[in-house]
Amino acid sequence: MTAKDRRDDGAVLVVDLDGTLIRSDTLYETFWAGMADDWRTAFVALAALRHGRAALKRRLAERAPLDPERLPYNDAVLEHIRDWRTAGGRAVLVSAADEGIARTIADHLGLFDEVHGSDGRRNLKGAEKARFVTERYGEQGYAYMGDSAADLAVWKGAQKGDHRRCAGPPAPAGGGARMRERGHHHRAWLGVAGAAAPAPVAQERAGLRAGAGGA
Repeated sequence: MTAKDRRDDGAVLVVDLDGTLIRSDTLYETFWAGMADDWRTAFVALAALRHGRAALKRRLAERAPLDPERLPYNDAVLEHIRDWRTAGGRAVLVSAADEGIARTIADHLGLFDEVHGSDGRRNLKGAEKARFVTERYGEQGYAYMGDSAADLAVWKGAQKGDHRRCAGPPAPAGGGARMRERGHHHRAWLGVAGAAAPAPVAQERAGLRAGAGGA
């Protein structure tokens, strides 16, 4: 079955945010942006973390809103989303990032039909994300683009198709660059299940190289 056939069958393209749509992590971005404005952000983050990672993300998103124009987007992923929509498919952004941040980015890009993210209580990651997308779009009813081992549970319920892994150096925007300067290098790998961008094309568009890594 071709990618167009999958779109014609009503499949939805579910796209992850951190490490996939952007070559960075919004949790790090908001933390370092907050620290740049007020060193007490570290203590605020520790207090919020007592209530879980979703609460931490919500607190940092409120404290240090991100400018979507300054984020390092993955051009290959953007191109694939545009191709998918041009062929008549629907694209949705589903991320473990705080939903407020995800919506800000989605509004800026204008490429998504729906946006879902962590809400301050539920951390939409791993098994929780897998349950959400399966309940909403059905088993084998979506194609998925993600970046980390935590996404494996989501891929299990996605349409069977291409599964690509590409690696490249992250390009954190704003405060995230400080983390890289401190010696914290994280490498993202892009996996595509049921999506149509052949690896050579994706690598050529984004300047990526094949390989494996972690998030």
